[in-house]
Amino acid sequence: MDIEDQLGRFCKDLGFLRARASAAGVRALSALEQLAQEAAEGRLDGGWTARLVDLCRQLGIPEAGPERAWPPTVSGPGSLLPAGPGPASVDRYRCPTAGCSRYDLRQPGGPEPVCALWGETLTLVDLP
Repeated sequence: MDIEDQLGRFCKDLGFLRARASAAGVRALSALEQLAQEAAEGRLDGGWTARLVDLCRQLGIPEAGPERAWPPTVSGPGSLLPAGPGPASVDRYRCPTAGCSRYDLRQPGGPEPVCALWGETLTLVDLP
């Protein structure tokens, strides 16, 4: 997985990770926010990934074991985020920066997706 994909995946899962880290306590949340700061600055490397995997293990996220590594899966048994069929969307959004490969579909009537690292609304793009 290249850095842009890793950053996009981290951004997409950051809300979930923040909720888990908040429930785990100040130390876990502080460690996650440090990882988020480094990611926002583009400092993703093997050490960053190892610290993220370790934090995920501490938060009880089984997908982040050494045999699977990051990123966690989004669907199937033990998934991080709910997945499944939903209403079709005509709105596709991409990261507002060039350093990330994140794309999201906006559900009809739903809020515009927001970048978890920079706090900006994702940019609307046309469907191919």
